[in-house]
Amino acid sequence: GSALRPLPLIQPGRHNLPRNRHMEAANTHAFMAGRRAAHASDDDDDEDEAELLSQVQAARLHRREAERRTGCKVAELAALAASLNAQGDHFGAVEALTKAIALSPHDVSLLEARSGACARLDKHAACLHDGELIVRLTPDWYRGHAICGSALFCLKQYTASVLAYRRALGFAVGSPAERGLQS
Repeated sequence: GSALRPLPLIQPGRHNLPRNRHMEAANTHAFMAGRRAAHASDDDDDEDEAELLSQVQAARLHRREAERRTGCKVAELAALAASLNAQGDHFGAVEALTKAIALSPHDVSLLEARSGACARLDKHAACLHDGELIVRLTPDWYRGHAICGSALFCLKQYTASVLAYRRALGFAVGSPAERGLQS
């Protein structure tokens, strides 16, 4: 068979230099040149990163300004809708709230207000739609379920209405609304 050869021992205190010093010098030179190139590349990367960070910061400032303007417009439309509702112009309120919801589609207070205006117009299918959107966005908030229950009752879907009200009651435990939902 083949016998294993023992590994050469490195003796302490003795310099174990490679046999081919020219090859080692060339490898060291290549390593150092690569290090210098990587350092120069790091400088370029720093400039690229600074430019990218500057662009990201500018985009963030632009987005925040757009959000601020949108928030102001949403507040104006919500105030207009409240005023129109108070004057009995529920259709106008629905239009204003629909525009506000287009700007802020995840605002459940806008959806809740629009469902109330739709209910005043006897548009119970639209009211149910807004209630379902509220339930999707905030499934643990009793108001969405209660809106669905009310709309389903008006649409003569009594069994589904009872189930929606029961879910609303489950989420309203301990709140002031619990008593109103029970009656």
